Amino acid sequence: MISKSTQSIAILAFHKIGEPPAGQYPTWNYIPTAEFEKCITDLDLAGWTFLSLTTFLDGLLNNQALPPKSVLLTFDDGYKSFVTTVMPILADRSIPAVMFVPTQFVGGYNAFDRLVEPEEQICSWDELRHLESQGVSVESHCVTHPNLSLIEPENLAREISDSKREIDERLGKEVQSIAYPYGHTPSDHRGFSAQLANAGYGAGFLYGGGLITLPIQNPYFLSRIAMGPDTDVLDELGHKS
Repeated sequence: MISKSTQSIAILAFHKIGEPPAGQYPTWNYIPTAEFEKCITDLDLAGWTFLSLTTFLDGLLNNQALPPKSVLLTFDDGYKSFVTTVMPILADRSIPAVMFVPTQFVGGYNAFDRLVEPEEQICSWDELRHLESQGVSVESHCVTHPNLSLIEPENLAREISDSKREIDERLGKEVQSIAYPYGHTPSDHRGFSAQLANAGYGAGFLYGGGLITLPIQNPYFLSRIAMGPDTDVLDELGHKS
């Protein structure tokens, strides 16, 4: 039974840590490595506990199992730079994380962001398998990184089911969650929630918003704090001294 606590959880949504490729321009999605390290240090010093995806999902059902100040780190798109830039920082502190990948682009480039973001390599399946072994939960970001509010029902079904099935098979795991590209979802929330549940997902993540408060009403519409180079995480969490 879900408890009646009113605890809040911070879900942070990152894209790219470090500098863009040589000759490319930085966008708001790039956070300098030093700023990312400061974010992690600030959270640690302020007493926040970094959750694994499994602990987070268990906590949605048993709120009292979570520490009072809990945070989940999520990274969208599966950029290869995560392996060299982010993973050493997290591994040094034994911090878990979640990576959402659009399966069509694994081992390729972010063609879904062409003319909007610099071209970046996406992790290969071997790299994703290695990240899984290091405490990073690789989860679904659909197949083609579409705007889910604009696609036809049959395409929507393929995006959510095919992406999960491929990750399950390639990595030998059970995908438990999905993040919606651009944060958009179909307007029929009830039907979409049922579709996700039938596909085997336990949670779905938006892009943007603030803290989530437990107990939650719907695990398929979880807000995440969008993180950029000018985001002060302690301000966002209302924890600035």
